[in-house]
Amino acid sequence: MLKYIFLTLLLSCSSLQKKIDTNFISKIESDFFQTCKMKKATCNQFPISIQDLSIKRPLDGAVCFHKKEIVIDYRQWRDYTSIKKEILLLHELGHCALDLPHGDGIMNPELVDESYFLENKKKLIDNLFKIPN
Repeated sequence: MLKYIFLTLLLSCSSLQKKIDTNFISKIESDFFQTCKMKKATCNQFPISIQDLSIKRPLDGAVCFHKKEIVIDYRQWRDYTSIKKEILLLHELGHCALDLPHGDGIMNPELVDESYFLENKKKLIDNLFKIPN
């Protein structure tokens, strides 16, 4: 399957490389771009990297920089549940790939509650791809 996003790990210390599941990230981005294609939406392509954001953006779990790159903070990533990681990735993909601003649902600046996400996942993801009339 063609990869839409090239995943790079920019971790210099080997101890930081532990427990970074690149397969998990690849699966989320692959599913996202399959949905994008199915919905006939225009989605930008860009790299995803895992770095230390503690100096640049200490409160952010991830950031879409200039709609050209998603940077995930490894310090927060390692503490997140898989559900919270998925919500975070979908949020940042909404910014970078779909050029969406903050708003409701997944695009809320505060990550949606995990149980709410699980109960409403399909609807929340479909809402990302709604094309305004």
